[in-house]
Amino acid sequence: MGFSLIDSHKSTDEGRERTRRLFTTLNKYAKPVSPAELIALNDDDAFAIVTRRLIESYTGLQSEFVPLAPTANIPTGNLSCITTVIALYELVRTITVP
Repeated sequence: MGFSLIDSHKSTDEGRERTRRLFTTLNKYAKPVSPAELIALNDDDAFAIVTRRLIESYTGLQSEFVPLAPTANIPTGNLSCITTVIALYELVRTITVP
């Protein structure tokens, strides 16, 4: 029997086995992403979405002023940025959550 993407993860013994194998393989070789990358990519986190929209919508928050740094700290020697993506995200969370 040939492999079909449509049938590969159905609720059959073969489909469940394929799903388990895929899940195991993805977890085995997965590389964690940084908190800044999660903010840039996450479409399930409303705070991340708002953070991205702020950066996209306001000239003063363009990427050269709000870098995708690995921490909330402004990178050493960077004299043009005013904050980082992580720090802006935390600010959005702080002012939004009571």
